[in-house]
Amino acid sequence: MRVAYLVLLSLVLTMVQTVAQAPPTIGPNDSIGFDYPDAALTAEAIVRFESQYDAGQWTPIGIPTKVATVGGISTYAAPDPPYTTGQHSVVFRACNAANACAPASTPPFVFVAGSSSTTPTTPVTNVRKIAKPAAKKAPIKKD
Repeated sequence: MRVAYLVLLSLVLTMVQTVAQAPPTIGPNDSIGFDYPDAALTAEAIVRFESQYDAGQWTPIGIPTKVATVGGISTYAAPDPPYTTGQHSVVFRACNAANACAPASTPPFVFVAGSSSTTPTTPVTNVRKIAKPAAKKAPIKKD
């Protein structure tokens, strides 16, 4: 009986681990976001963030659109890169005016670029799937 219980428990844990490892699908209504502490942005004089897709070259992305702030940590929406359908990875880093950059976010965020959106399954970490921010409207001029 005990052996059967242990085998069943092992099977359930394996299934849970497999489900948790499935990368999310990033569709046309999704963006990739990352978090950075507001205090560090100022204290470390951060002037830009950089992204690295699929272990390629680092690309400056400026200070992207801030989509939320909770507890002094802001979430930024990364610009959409021109990636193809399929599995990809991305990391981000913060850089100051002297071109000194912090270490890259770890582990890399793995995702599938596709045409359909799914519910986020990645726990809250430095890099995660977020909703694409709404476009800003130009103010109406009054005569």
